[in-house]
Amino acid sequence: MQSLFSTLNSRLARRIGIYVILASTFLSVFTSGLQIYSEYNREKSDVYNTIQQIEKTQLSNIASRVWVLDDAELKKALDNLLELPSLRYVEVSEGREVIMSVGKKTKSNIIKKTYPLYYNANNKINNVGEITIVATLDDVYQHVFERAFLIILTNLVKTFFVAVFIIFIFYKLVTRHLTDISNYLLSDYSPAETKKLFLNRDLNKRDELDHLVTTINDMKERLEQQFEEINKQKQHLSQTLNSIGDAVITTDRNGNVTRMNPVAESLTGWKEKDAKGESVERVFSILNADTGKKIENPIDIVIKSGDIVHLSNHTTLLSKNGEKYQISDSAAPIKDESGKILGMVLVFNDVTEQYELRKLAKENEKKYRILAKASPVGLFYTDENGKCLYVNEKWIEISGLSLAEALGDGWVEAIYSDDKEKVFSEWNRSSQIGDEFKLEYRFKNNKGVKWVLGQAVAEKGSDGKIIGYVGTITDITERKEAEYALNRSQKMDAMGKLTGGIAHDYNNMLGVILGYSELLHDKLTDQPKLLNFTTAIYDAANRGAALTSKLLSFSRHEKSGAEILNINDVLDSERNMLEKTLTARIKLDFDMEENLWGVLVDNSDIENAIMNLCINAMHAMPDGGALTIQTRNTHLDEGDFVLLKITDTGTGMTKEIQEKVFDPFFTTKGQSGTGLGLSQVYGFIERSGGFIKLESEIGVGTEFNLFFPKNSSDHEKKQIENNEKEIKITSSESILLVDDEKSLLDLLYTVLNQYGYKIFCAENAKQALKILSTESIDLVISDVIMPEVDGYQLAEMIQKKYPETKIQMVSGFTDEYHHGINNKSLHQNLILKPFQTNVLLKRIQELFDN
Repeated sequence: MQSLFSTLNSRLARRIGIYVILASTFLSVFTSGLQIYSEYNREKSDVYNTIQQIEKTQLSNIASRVWVLDDAELKKALDNLLELPSLRYVEVSEGREVIMSVGKKTKSNIIKKTYPLYYNANNKINNVGEITIVATLDDVYQHVFERAFLIILTNLVKTFFVAVFIIFIFYKLVTRHLTDISNYLLSDYSPAETKKLFLNRDLNKRDELDHLVTTINDMKERLEQQFEEINKQKQHLSQTLNSIGDAVITTDRNGNVTRMNPVAESLTGWKEKDAKGESVERVFSILNADTGKKIENPIDIVIKSGDIVHLSNHTTLLSKNGEKYQISDSAAPIKDESGKILGMVLVFNDVTEQYELRKLAKENEKKYRILAKASPVGLFYTDENGKCLYVNEKWIEISGLSLAEALGDGWVEAIYSDDKEKVFSEWNRSSQIGDEFKLEYRFKNNKGVKWVLGQAVAEKGSDGKIIGYVGTITDITERKEAEYALNRSQKMDAMGKLTGGIAHDYNNMLGVILGYSELLHDKLTDQPKLLNFTTAIYDAANRGAALTSKLLSFSRHEKSGAEILNINDVLDSERNMLEKTLTARIKLDFDMEENLWGVLVDNSDIENAIMNLCINAMHAMPDGGALTIQTRNTHLDEGDFVLLKITDTGTGMTKEIQEKVFDPFFTTKGQSGTGLGLSQVYGFIERSGGFIKLESEIGVGTEFNLFFPKNSSDHEKKQIENNEKEIKITSSESILLVDDEKSLLDLLYTVLNQYGYKIFCAENAKQALKILSTESIDLVISDVIMPEVDGYQLAEMIQKKYPETKIQMVSGFTDEYHHGINNKSLHQNLILKPFQTNVLLKRIQELFDN
């Protein structure tokens, strides 16, 4: 009982128990439902069996009573039927006339069966009427309802005891030990204590809890070592402070000196023993170098705000003995763990020489300005802290800031927000090690984004310390854009390889589904219900094939099904569809040039591109607007192009979105978008040898410019053959099927075998070559993508060793696999998966006919 209460007091055990109860309850309800449903089906099946028994054993007897017009015996036979379970009504009729009925009619929860009555008289079968049998399911429902309560109650009781048992076991094995560990960790003890954590459990069976105990004990030992190390560090702190090259003064929270290092003693003229307890304002007396007036001591600012304070570059330290030093300094608060200010640390150094050099630099600045004004690159100069002191006109032109906006820290505002961190990081790195600053980053202003190459070198004083930075920025926007229309292409290529590989495996599966659904369709013509099932499977597989077609659009680098088209003709054919899609709230205008040049493109690709761009434009105009589609013959430096321009008056896009809009799976539509539309457009334009330009402005609209190379050469359109053409059945040829997808091999074997072909199967090139060495093969049908040796490599081996054997390639993805093959016709005549069996059969017939 004590263990039970301890178990229930464990919050972790209770939570586990609750989860177990919830899961078990759900499972209990689910299994109870299955049991109840099973009971219902069994009871219902008994009713059907009763009716079937009547059909088998009673109909001939009843038919004979009807034939001889024996009403008494007929009534007796029908009354006997009503004694069977669940039967409520029996009726014998001839035509529309009811001969006899027994029982009561009911319309709810019934099973109704009607059978014809036949009587054999003089070796002649006579139809003497029909019998209607009505059974009710009320008894079935009542019995199932009575069983349901018992089933659910039994399963819930089981669930409760399992949950309690699991809670108890979890407490015994885990939570009680976790409590001991927690108490140990929360207890107060000295780091020097030798006390270790032990658990009251079997030491012969080590598990994760024992590893945790070992880890905690090891951690305690490391903490002891760290305390010892801290004591050593305290001993070295004084030595370190005295070794610092800068002057250091520390104070308490009231501003009284607590420590000074030797450098501070030298510059202030105060000895540490004399300065302790004195006000820092007295020990550290500072003046304005230009006016000679006393400057407010940083102690008050630091103590009040808790911020780090830097004094200006023209600060003069007046020492106790009357000497003056130009200093650079900073003051920072000393805080405890809670953030409470305990005092201040003041760090400063002698920059008198740098100060004099800086004055000289100002005198020479006028000379530099004249040279900088004519410079083709942006020039800038900062102090040692990176505060801008000067920029030339070219810098202003590139950054978009005015001179006043750029000075001080203002130049930071011109840097593109995403690039600020890397600029500061590189600046800090180069300043710390004295290395040249060199980085590519972006400036952003109301005119757009510009890429620059920023370079800067440190200017140092005679003591080697940095007093400022001189640098340049060069506009590299055009080069970066070229590196970008390239990085995007490489990204699309990588995405194409990935999606192509997925599509290959998916097409193999779809090929099996489509093939077997076609076979079932032919076999089930006399079973309409099952025939509808196969049609649904076939349609679903076709939708899957359409999806793989979209995926493969990423991976295709060639024009698939390309033909010479006039884009004006495509727009004319799409005009009605576009008007209906865009609805009346979007005004659609066409501005098409007469005598437009032809382009070599895939018709479905360009139709999809136009539709995608127009639908995106519609979404950008939720309150309505205008959409203009324009075509032009265009002469560019790269050659002659046909321009398709689609312009909307929608919301427009930010520069950030414009940079990502063609990336695969990038969408601004949330869950309603796929991110495939514009990436497909981009891939289609690239495959067509053209390029695309995007211009957009927030609140104004968006313009897509699609450029297609002019193509006036003769190009034969692909002829689409009638898939319903009769297939010539032959039986003398032998065919070798090669595919690493066994289920697809089985399908093709079944299809081709029923047409009389002699079929051999191989799952790889090695098996195929072995079969070829022993059998006379007329045709090899091989997949392209296979492990070790691919289909094209196998084809070359076959052509060399068995030149009389015909070869047909099939694949779901072939982009890179045909490069370098000797027989280009193998790729040109490739059958793409998934394919209809008629397509393959007609191709086989063509090969054997030739």
